[in-house]
Amino acid sequence: MPIRVVLERGPKAKKFVAYAIDWPGWSRGAKTPDEAVETFAAYQDRYRPIAVRAGLGTEFDDAGPLEVVEDRVGPGSVDFWAISFSPSSLEHEPMDAAELERKITILQACWDYFDDVAARVSPEMRKGPRGGGRDRDTIIRHTVRVESEDFAKKVGLAIPERGALEPGALEPYRSDYLDAMRAYQRGEIKRPMRSWTLAFLVRHSAFHTMDHAWEMEDKDLSGEVVQGIALGCLGPVDHASDLVTVDEHVGDLQVAVRDQVGGKDTVHDELVAFAIEVRCDLAEAAEYRSGTSEAGSSPWPPSASRAPWNWPVICIELARSEGLEPPTF
Repeated sequence: MPIRVVLERGPKAKKFVAYAIDWPGWSRGAKTPDEAVETFAAYQDRYRPIAVRAGLGTEFDDAGPLEVVEDRVGPGSVDFWAISFSPSSLEHEPMDAAELERKITILQACWDYFDDVAARVSPEMRKGPRGGGRDRDTIIRHTVRVESEDFAKKVGLAIPERGALEPGALEPYRSDYLDAMRAYQRGEIKRPMRSWTLAFLVRHSAFHTMDHAWEMEDKDLSGEVVQGIALGCLGPVDHASDLVTVDEHVGDLQVAVRDQVGGKDTVHDELVAFAIEVRCDLAEAAEYRSGTSEAGSSPWPPSASRAPWNWPVICIELARSEGLEPPTF
């Protein structure tokens, strides 16, 4: 069986993303469709340990060539991040229990891989092409918080702010998240997702985990001496956290959010998810600068429940008014 690939582009065709329908977490973006598919293919060997951890190594090795089974236009956020933020046409049909369990097993393998990477990389990370980027612990907190405080809500699981970061809380949260997915598949969750589907939720959770696991690997400074400008700072952009600065792309971000609000392919769910992810980043940034991680110790984060289309600009101005460095989006 070939490896089924979906190629997705933003409405303005500024960026593209290729991802595997049957292998959650395997997804890469670029500025052209050919580059997206080429980068995706280049990560086949890098993704293989996930398939092996999931007990699917033989199936992965025996898979045929890549086959683009859908070429679609996604929401405006694809033009900004080169990340898929909506289900493909192949992810709208309900999953049966066997398919869900297979993809859950892969998601668990992604989590295990992420945890292993987090345990072995350096606390300080190499800076990105434009001097930005986060340290290891900030990446870990971001990854866990966005999934537990936003993604999990899609299947009716409400996790308190920072709840999954409490000592001993991560594994129980993950177990509850998977149980909530199963309950959703059985039709036991009364409030269905609006713009997301269960198949997309699993895929996006796995992607978010792997993207940041690979980010930590690529920026690991273990055994290296940092002198002056970090090594590789002029290299290609591989991770969304390195992609943009405020001055260069805040206009595109505003357009992307406007497209989400008024576009046909996206509804309120995606905008809120989009806002909450950066809201978590802003909170972490404020704590890092203030030298504390205590809840309620800073004016951050601004509310994202009714985010206006120009809320990135508002966040920038708020940062400046508090004497903080404006956030990088």
